[in-house]
Amino acid sequence: MDALEAITLDALQLRLWALHAAIVRQHDSLSRRASEEAGQDMVEYALLLGLLSTVAIAFVILVGPQLASTFSTIVSSLQTTVGH
Repeated sequence: MDALEAITLDALQLRLWALHAAIVRQHDSLSRRASEEAGQDMVEYALLLGLLSTVAIAFVILVGPQLASTFSTIVSSLQTTVGH
């Protein structure tokens, strides 16, 4: 192997190492981004769950007494009809 071939092989090896390093950096960057987005999705789901829970609790508090009264009327009517 002459000097020119050695330089060419060394240059090729350096370029391959640089390409490998770039690929690894890109992979790490994409992995981090995917992890951050997964974390963001979890926060969004938690906020949505909190909002739905708040709406459900408010519904029960506001409409609950009316529903209880309606069901009591239905039960009384059924008891009277059945004869208990």
